[in-house]
Amino acid sequence: MIHYALVCDAGHEFDGWFDDGAGCDRQLARGLVACPSCHSSRIGKALMTPSLANARHGLTPDAGASSLPGGDAALRSAMQELRRQVLAGAQDVGRDFAARARQMHEGEIAAKPIYGEASRDEVVSLLEEGVPVLPLPPAPKEQH
Repeated sequence: MIHYALVCDAGHEFDGWFDDGAGCDRQLARGLVACPSCHSSRIGKALMTPSLANARHGLTPDAGASSLPGGDAALRSAMQELRRQVLAGAQDVGRDFAARARQMHEGEIAAKPIYGEASRDEVVSLLEEGVPVLPLPPAPKEQH
């Protein structure tokens, strides 16, 4: 997986994770990535600070949580709050997520906030069809 800082034509900045650089470029070119703030599909890569290897150990430092004020705890807390807000404002549709998201996108059923489960192949298919989906931050007890 590769992480990119992205920016829409309105200047909203957000992050994206992709299988590889070429996959990111393909999705951006086809308009399959949407800004979470304004839903624009005119997205480009933003300038990012490189993550440099530690000369002593050859390790890449964690450019995310450790560089934030408060470190890991602040990031974990923000992700928990985001997850809480999503769960409070959306309906759990379980394994029907891909089908429901597609039906809403195609106007077959009324659009509303939902969350649920989808396989990697289902998510890729939804994105290729232009259905805007995002992963939900994991619960604190979930390990990745």
